[in-house]
Amino acid sequence: MRFRQMATYRGVPYEVGVGPAESDVVLFAACPPPEELGFEPATGHWRKRVIRAEVDVLWESRPIGTFHGEACLVLDDLGDRLHIVYLGKDARRARELGYWQVDRGVFELLTPRDEVTSLNEEKVEKSLPRARPEPAAPPQPSYPYGAQPWSAAPLAAPAPADARGRGYPAEPALARDVLRTLEMHFSTIETALNYSPPDSIGVILYTQDAFADITRAPGWVGALNDGRIRVPVQGLTSVSDQLSSELKHELVHSFVWQKTRGRCPGWLNEGLAQWMEGRRSDRDAAGLIAAYEQGQYIPLKNLEGSWTRLPAPAARFAYAWSLAAVESIIATSGTWGIERLFDRFDVDPSFEAAMRASIQTSYADLERQTVTYLRQTYP
Repeated sequence: MRFRQMATYRGVPYEVGVGPAESDVVLFAACPPPEELGFEPATGHWRKRVIRAEVDVLWESRPIGTFHGEACLVLDDLGDRLHIVYLGKDARRARELGYWQVDRGVFELLTPRDEVTSLNEEKVEKSLPRARPEPAAPPQPSYPYGAQPWSAAPLAAPAPADARGRGYPAEPALARDVLRTLEMHFSTIETALNYSPPDSIGVILYTQDAFADITRAPGWVGALNDGRIRVPVQGLTSVSDQLSSELKHELVHSFVWQKTRGRCPGWLNEGLAQWMEGRRSDRDAAGLIAAYEQGQYIPLKNLEGSWTRLPAPAARFAYAWSLAAVESIIATSGTWGIERLFDRFDVDPSFEAAMRASIQTSYADLERQTVTYLRQTYP
């Protein structure tokens, strides 16, 4: 039992996602629906984008329970533990119960499931504007900084988990240091992309264990951006060079999300974030060239969507290949080429059409151009 957004479509209930525009609805099915409904297969499920006008009823399934005498909402069921959010209004009481504050007035906790009692499921109907849809973008995972390049040995295991498995109550000095670092990076990215996000950007710091439990991300993910920047910082008392790079990388994702309203393909989003934090393709060039020449590479078109289900070796290649492609675009067209590309997302029917209109290339041409760039730049 967990919090879910649900909708009835043609008389059948489906779990749904909403956004980035308020009228957008994405239907999810665990088993293949009838072909005439037009669902598309994805990894482990089927999905279909619709607009609010096509949905019969939209509601929230809200499991409400009691945790030590106070009402809570179950956000996720992790088996032997539940991820809950405090429904009271007393911040001091929430802290006394062991909740951690993840946003202003929002307190969450991972707790053994037998400590939550009187569970009942509430159904709360929702209303949304009935407008045209905009394509949604999935959470952006980030490669664990400082790990070996994609062609090397398997990734190191995650750091030992905190025994409590809770969100990280960051030291005030670390929190202040994180804010200063973000402000510095914000100014740099704002100048480079010629854009300032209109909406605020939230940052949540976690222990390694809580990060894995709450985000449910694969082991190779070093940070996550799903509208908020989520970063594990266990054991740190100040912002290290590695954490600074992670924060800048994730901040780029937030800029790109707001600039493109979630339309940016995964490879461009990840390639640009790596390029902005200062990474370059010198270590990976030879392996990327060989993979391309041998036909053992992943086409960029196949890297437009979410990467969270990629196995670690494929993810390592995807990050290196995406960075190389972005390097090639910037070497040819400058960051202005990236800006032109972003501006075409509202106009063109596909990303490849946007590339043709803005930087005069196709996927096949860009891949050949990238390999030529790698040969010339990293001989």
